[in-house]
Amino acid sequence: MAERVLDPTAPVTEASERRVITLPIEPGLTCLRCLSPKRLRFEVEYGLERGTSANAFLFAGGRNTAQREIPPVLVHPPGASFTAPFLAQLAALVPAEAPLKVVLGHVNPNRVALLRELTAGWPALMLVASNTGARLVEELWQQRRPPAPGSEEVEPPLPPLPPIDVVKQEVSRELAAGFRLTLLPAPTPRWPGALIAFEERTGLLMSGKFFAAHLCSEAYAEANRGSTEEDRRHYYDCLMAPMARQVETVVERLEELEIRTIAPGHGPAITESWRSLLADYGRWGENLAKTRLSVALLYASAYGNTAALADAIAQGVARTGVRVESINCEFAPPDQLLEAIRSCDAVLIGSPTLGDRIGEGGGVAVG
Repeated sequence: MAERVLDPTAPVTEASERRVITLPIEPGLTCLRCLSPKRLRFEVEYGLERGTSANAFLFAGGRNTAQREIPPVLVHPPGASFTAPFLAQLAALVPAEAPLKVVLGHVNPNRVALLRELTAGWPALMLVASNTGARLVEELWQQRRPPAPGSEEVEPPLPPLPPIDVVKQEVSRELAAGFRLTLLPAPTPRWPGALIAFEERTGLLMSGKFFAAHLCSEAYAEANRGSTEEDRRHYYDCLMAPMARQVETVVERLEELEIRTIAPGHGPAITESWRSLLADYGRWGENLAKTRLSVALLYASAYGNTAALADAIAQGVARTGVRVESINCEFAPPDQLLEAIRSCDAVLIGSPTLGDRIGEGGGVAVG
């Protein structure tokens, strides 16, 4: 199928609003592609202004090789921006009474808002999250934005937090129809609760934020490497470059997998040039490591807001030829922070206004 990139400058019509399409991959495996021809947010990674997409993957329920009944599994649900069209598409594929399992690629308030809606629609739902991801979900579940001044509207009660299957280390699970899913915790400063999924039979790597690109495309896979190269490099420079050391560690593990296709959380899948993309991530990181001056960017961000500011600062610093090492003090041990401070030429520190804190590790390192 030829790649069709939606024009973000086209007049907004009902057909070009945010929507969700289904892209069959294999019998029993479907990609739910969320599409927006316009940027959803104003962070630097959307700077090319080519819209965006969010990819979720649904494994149908059924019996496994041992004839045990396995529930449907949804990998990497999108954020709340796509709530209405996503729930409509999912409802057509999974009955409300199904014990749906939902694998969380990463956790932030936007993601948790959609999870609440999923829980209301599928009461038997169970979440699957990394250790840090589970903690963040528990912290965010009951949080709501304060009402507007003078508002008397009473919000409905929140659904109860569903049970969470906590993935503390790499693990493989047998699914229906002969699929086997390996879950790999992949923490980084930007996404401490990240969880990557790999389906062994098809060689499909559902890589979440890794190898992504903000691009609104209906095609399941890119037409060729050149069609998305600029978008993926821009995404890397904005989000991955400031934490290149941690990204390199994750990529080294992924290179050991028998990959055939990389399907990131944003943008089209990579079926032909995925080896080149892995090599690009390594090469881009090596180039950063060769720079003479370095800055340690220390910040505290549990839910992603302060991290977004840190990303913008890191990109600006990197453009001057200075290497940036971003460290999220909420989740980094003091030893890691001390090593970064001792080995760098300068230190930048950022903290959220809420709680007046920079994390326990940050306090030890700078105090």
